[in-house]
Amino acid sequence: MKKAIIITISVLIALILAGIIFLWYFKHKPLPDYDTDIALNNIAEDVEIYRDQYAIPHIYAKNETDLYRALGYVMAQDRLWQMDLIRRATQGRLSEIFGADFVEIDLLLRSLQMSEKSQIVIDSVTPEMKAALEAYSDGVNQYIENNKNKLPIEFKILGYKPDNWEAEHSLNIIGYMAWDLGTAWHAEVVIHQLKEKLNEEQFKSLLPEFTNNTYIYDYETDSVLIDLETDIISFNDKIQELGVTTFEGSNNWVVSGEKSTTGLPILANDMHLGFNIPGIWYQVHLVVEGEYNVIGLSVPGAPT
Repeated sequence: MKKAIIITISVLIALILAGIIFLWYFKHKPLPDYDTDIALNNIAEDVEIYRDQYAIPHIYAKNETDLYRALGYVMAQDRLWQMDLIRRATQGRLSEIFGADFVEIDLLLRSLQMSEKSQIVIDSVTPEMKAALEAYSDGVNQYIENNKNKLPIEFKILGYKPDNWEAEHSLNIIGYMAWDLGTAWHAEVVIHQLKEKLNEEQFKSLLPEFTNNTYIYDYETDSVLIDLETDIISFNDKIQELGVTTFEGSNNWVVSGEKSTTGLPILANDMHLGFNIPGIWYQVHLVVEGEYNVIGLSVPGAPT
């Protein structure tokens, strides 16, 4: 009996250790190696990338095309899952990975026609901008191709691999930000409902300076029935649960140099953003020798 207990305990300990090792490997295998040389295709001249103590990339290139190709690779290296999630939201393709509960949300997102509008932009941009978008997309795709077996853990859990990145997907982020920052539709729904319930005097007592005409229409066809309160608002709430919509709008102000210790003015920004991991911003430092040297924040999936 004693021997059987010892064997059972030993087997359990071995299984637990094996499980811990497997989970550690499963979790850490996709982590990028920042201390290695990478040979990218289509690079004309050497590009150097430094990571500071916060892992923020500092990219030094000799021409813009190489810079954006390297940026695409580095951004995919750090945020590929987040990029794919945002892309799916802009395309209305969330139900493909999350199931039938997201079909109606996808229909709403597709009705915004972000991809169609992005294609109009692509057809009208300068050759230089188009080349930058294509180089960035190529960098993302080279990362996907070179790391098929080291993709972020979310792809393994959901059982799919990301599609190739295209210029359109980067431009869709313009529509993504516009949708998320455009909170007026939410206010208009509430105001419309107030006007339906209150007489003019009561309404004016609540919103005395509100003079906008309402453009909220109830409509129904054989195939579509939209209830502004229960459908659009609830759909948006569900998108927020994914951490996809994070922009709430921001404000900023300037402190005069007369009131600062340095004698210089201070520009302060108050970003109304929710808490997410990872955050919505991607900080990066871009340098093209002799042309420009900039550091700032971008949305994952957007070259600048």
